[in-house]
Amino acid sequence: MTSIFRTLRSAFVISLLGVVANASNVRVLHDADFDHATSEGSWLIEFYAPWCSHCRDLESTWDALADELRGKVHVAKVDGTTERVLLGRFHVEGFPTIFHIQGAETRQFAGHRTLQKLKDFALAGWRAEPALPLWQSPTSAIGRAWGQVQG
Repeated sequence: MTSIFRTLRSAFVISLLGVVANASNVRVLHDADFDHATSEGSWLIEFYAPWCSHCRDLESTWDALADELRGKVHVAKVDGTTERVLLGRFHVEGFPTIFHIQGAETRQFAGHRTLQKLKDFALAGWRAEPALPLWQSPTSAIGRAWGQVQG
């Protein structure tokens, strides 16, 4: 009887470890919580579509990036097929599209989507890119209004 309990306990511990190993540091953002969530800190946000093969190819890199940047830069994703207001606010026309947000400034990532390139952009490379103009910025009042119209 004791060996059965040991076997069950071992199976339970292994399954718990599997759950922990599959936990992701990528935060999923929605229209309703986006502004509050991104109001502090530095954020790297991917707009994706579940059907997009490039997005699926990026998923493991995005998860690894979130693990490496934990405590430094928030890594998040937005499902562009369901979060239409955010899609409009950010003027997303294709998937995946990646933005860096810090404070009121938003910059779009335009490089190769490798772990190192994304990490470099998230930590400091974003400073070399021009911020989106006020009329196009998703964090401005104009951007928020545009998102409501487009969404």
